[in-house]
Amino acid sequence: MKKVQWQVIGLLYAILFSVTIPAPAAAIPGRGTLSGTVTAPEPFQAAEVFASNAEMNIVFLVYTAGGKFRAVNLFPGTYEVWAEKSGFQCATKTVEIQPGENTAVDLSMTVGEAAAPQTGGMGMGAQQGSRQPVEQVDYDELFPEHPAREMLEETCIYCHGANFISNAPKSRDQWNRALARMTSEDQAETGYEGAMVPRSTYSEPQWESLLEYLTENFGPESRAPGREALRGCAASTG
Repeated sequence: MKKVQWQVIGLLYAILFSVTIPAPAAAIPGRGTLSGTVTAPEPFQAAEVFASNAEMNIVFLVYTAGGKFRAVNLFPGTYEVWAEKSGFQCATKTVEIQPGENTAVDLSMTVGEAAAPQTGGMGMGAQQGSRQPVEQVDYDELFPEHPAREMLEETCIYCHGANFISNAPKSRDQWNRALARMTSEDQAETGYEGAMVPRSTYSEPQWESLLEYLTENFGPESRAPGREALRGCAASTG
């Protein structure tokens, strides 16, 4: 599978770190695209751009390259969009993502530290608010290397972010129900049209592998609660 090489700051916290992850899939029918620019009065590299859909509890995170960004395969709906970068502030903008269309939005950062991280509520990508103290650990410590991790990076982490998973520990049965909902095509159950991830994405052995990985590393008895990743994965800037 094709890989893309990242160099990001945000959740990586240093441009010197690099993470190789699978490239997002081709355009999915019924989804939309978000693109634009981020400007600031002073030079910056790799600002984080968040697109948060509170109704679906989904956050997309991409990084700027040359001041530009692009996020693909977003569910239609209303999103709050903003940029984050140490030493800068950015106002939030509201946009509507339409199926099969690109929505353009330009963000402007000003010099100054934000009063509180806008990514406080869901571990990554929630609205601005108070943030409880957490232990920040290396990404590989929070997400041990395993084939199941790659599947999570391609699907769950791509939309929800790494710390959404770590801050929501579940039993094996609860993780099974969460995966079932994510792959369900029942709009009455999920509230949106089409599955987040097609059930055919996972073979039965892969499904079991995911459940074992999630239960072991993000179950009620795991060390995950109260910990967040210093280094994380996110959607490609495309």
